[in-house]
Amino acid sequence: MTLGDLNKEQRKMYGSESNTFEDFPVGTHVKIICACQDFHFFYGETGKVIKNEGKYLSIIVEYDEPRHYEDGTIEKTFNFNPNDLVLYNNSVEVIEKEHKRLCQLTEEERVKEEENLRRSERFMIMEL
Repeated sequence: MTLGDLNKEQRKMYGSESNTFEDFPVGTHVKIICACQDFHFFYGETGKVIKNEGKYLSIIVEYDEPRHYEDGTIEKTFNFNPNDLVLYNNSVEVIEKEHKRLCQLTEEERVKEEENLRRSERFMIMEL
């Protein structure tokens, strides 16, 4: 799996493919879901939007916990695109817990669980 594949998987899991710049006004609390952006690697950090100019890599996020590097430098902010981020709320925590639970299942259990989920989605659509 490549970093691009991982980013794509994260965007699908969190549903961030259709995010727009307007979704992230200044002051919004966010979770960084991309694994890599502009040759920097991320591990699910959270932070607050401090600037958004509505163009490529212009959503600037100030981390809740600054990143400390071995050479003594401290990174407090970084630039992102809308699909690199999600609003940090209870829904994100539910998604994370479910993902961790699924990762602990055996392959057979995971396949069965995903099949049941697809079946449930079909029934929900039929009820509408």
